[in-house]
Amino acid sequence: MASAALPFYQTRGMPRNPCPCSCPPASASASSSSSSSISSPWQDYNSSTQLARSGYRCVKAAGSFWKGKEEGPIWVEMEAISAEEQLDRLLAQPQPIIIDWMAKWCRKCIYLKPKLEKLAAEFYPKIKFYYVDVNDVPQSLVKRGGIS
Repeated sequence: MASAALPFYQTRGMPRNPCPCSCPPASASASSSSSSSISSPWQDYNSSTQLARSGYRCVKAAGSFWKGKEEGPIWVEMEAISAEEQLDRLLAQPQPIIIDWMAKWCRKCIYLKPKLEKLAAEFYPKIKFYYVDVNDVPQSLVKRGGIS
């Protein structure tokens, strides 16, 4: 019996480079008599095309897509925190921030990031959203976040 390609959430391996922003789509292969390609949910992700098809005028400005000038952004890209000094500067500002401590290979993080970016648009510009990829920053920064 030939096995069909499993949905992304049923794969055993961890995806690589799942970021919808700038990373290429991840893919893995299933081991069976016929090798099938299992791709990440971001493979067909193209926000400009999706927005154009849905009737939105798409303009990318500072990491956000605008539905219309009066209505504000419908999606705001979270900014990466890559150093302790940057974290200190952000924490010193009076503006409230939300920090997502994540890893690019984590399935729950992959699922959560686009939802947080939509939420960031709802609170833009009152609250800024940032993320820290725990695999791309110094361990001292990870420890400051209380991540083990």
